[in-house]
Amino acid sequence: MKIARAILYFFAVNNVLSLNFYQENYVDRSIQKFLRSIVRQNVIIRVQKCDIYSERMLDLVAQSVITTWPTEIFVLGSKIRPWNMASSRTLLIYIYPWNDDITYAELNVTVEDVDSISYAKYRPKLLLIMSSNERTLSAQRQLEYLWELKFLDVIILEVSLRSKYSEPVFVAVHRYNGFRKSYTRLTAYDDSIDWYPKSRNIYGDKFKIKFEEIWSPYGSLEPGSGTVGGLAKAFSDTLSIALNGTVVHTNFLDESNMIYRAEGLVDENAHHSVAVGTDRFCLLIPILPAEVPFDFWPIIVTILIGISLSGIVWCASTILRVSERARNPLNTICLILGISPFYAPRTFVEKMLFVATVMTAAEYTAMFQAELFELAIELSAENRVSSFQELFATGLQVVVSKVVYDELAASEQIPSELMRRFTSVGERETISVNTSRAYFTSETDAKVLETKVLGRKGERLFKVSDLCILAHYRVHTIPFKSAFKNEINRALLMTMEYGFTKKHADDFWKDIGTRNESEIILNHSMYVAYLVIFMGYAISLLAFARELIASRVSKRQHPTFCVKCPRIVTR
Repeated sequence: MKIARAILYFFAVNNVLSLNFYQENYVDRSIQKFLRSIVRQNVIIRVQKCDIYSERMLDLVAQSVITTWPTEIFVLGSKIRPWNMASSRTLLIYIYPWNDDITYAELNVTVEDVDSISYAKYRPKLLLIMSSNERTLSAQRQLEYLWELKFLDVIILEVSLRSKYSEPVFVAVHRYNGFRKSYTRLTAYDDSIDWYPKSRNIYGDKFKIKFEEIWSPYGSLEPGSGTVGGLAKAFSDTLSIALNGTVVHTNFLDESNMIYRAEGLVDENAHHSVAVGTDRFCLLIPILPAEVPFDFWPIIVTILIGISLSGIVWCASTILRVSERARNPLNTICLILGISPFYAPRTFVEKMLFVATVMTAAEYTAMFQAELFELAIELSAENRVSSFQELFATGLQVVVSKVVYDELAASEQIPSELMRRFTSVGERETISVNTSRAYFTSETDAKVLETKVLGRKGERLFKVSDLCILAHYRVHTIPFKSAFKNEINRALLMTMEYGFTKKHADDFWKDIGTRNESEIILNHSMYVAYLVIFMGYAISLLAFARELIASRVSKRQHPTFCVKCPRIVTR
């Protein structure tokens, strides 16, 4: 069953809800940019009732979608023209903004409306947006009922339209697979808990994502790194935005019961955030001196083997009476180094000798390069730390954040002796970096510290180890009252949409010392990078000046933004 495109629409609307329901005075244009980037299809929105909540959603979706898509917006029950009929390439969005459940009677009205505006043999895709203001619901019976009526592509999105800043707008998504008789619900709550009349405030606490299906086809998990993919990853990205914090996977993940931890408390003055991609917690460790001096004997033995190989090749060429060209000293050296000789062999014996020599010389060259590589590593006076056992052997104290400390303490792979060396610090505490301790921090932050923390002579004091754990999602938070919030958000989304954020991160950490300047400019578009960075600085300075001036004047009253729900709006 083709659900991928409907899932894309679900997450688009979800982002609209989570980022914009608190902004009643204007519509965020960055969301318009995001919606327009999705695959274009016919979209018809049917509004059940004109009230403040449906008007807010209707205005948001209409201004974001109708300018580019062939979209129609109607009040339920109104007639549409024959050329605007829905087909299998149409997404029908129905909004139920006042219910805590969808009854069979309301579903029958919806089904009758779908039949009246669509072709009988071509069922459209359905996205039902259902309000949930008291408790997390189960939509299994509604989805089963629609499946029996031959509606195969249906997704129910459960939202909290009256939510406060302390609870997420997004609640759950419901999906049913009638071929396997399986109901799937992705939710941030345990369905055994009745949240009414309690506030659904889960910031800074653990929450559960349930995959109530035997095969769990909507998500993938790597137990070693804790990285998820598919719909589970998109769900985590959405939650990281809705929760205005960092979503971290725990060590006890499986595809039937995924538990996450939400880090970062919500502030009324800072409630707008953008997830910018995945990251890991990696070990930032001081550069340790080598404990064992380097042994030069392997290099000496390798050189002796090379000299012996040269003598064997010369003797073989003499015994087999190969021509003088093959015994030319320069040709012999070329053969040993795996380079084709200056004079190509002519006879069959010469060719066989050349092939055998090249194969032997290739093995010798690889061995010699491996010895030199080992020499370079050991002469750099660094010890490699790739496991918790090697970390324990260093004897260093390790500083970690509270969420990482809790996850490591729950892991059975780390001995208790090593856990005694871990020190937990709060997320907002300032950490002073010194060479007497190691640090588990974000991989991006660790690489920045590696390049910035230098000794008196400019040498690096820290290095990023390949011991990494706990994939998580990085989030940029923008102040709620900032007048330049939309501009900055649009710039962030555009850099992500065009792949610049990932490309810049990849290019920044590559070793540019092995390439000349022209290659860098040619391959990585540095001129574009400089332009974007310059524009970023300019926007930041403008935002700073605006906030500085605004703080010295009286509070400005925002104009009200009135929306009327039309009966029929056509392109």
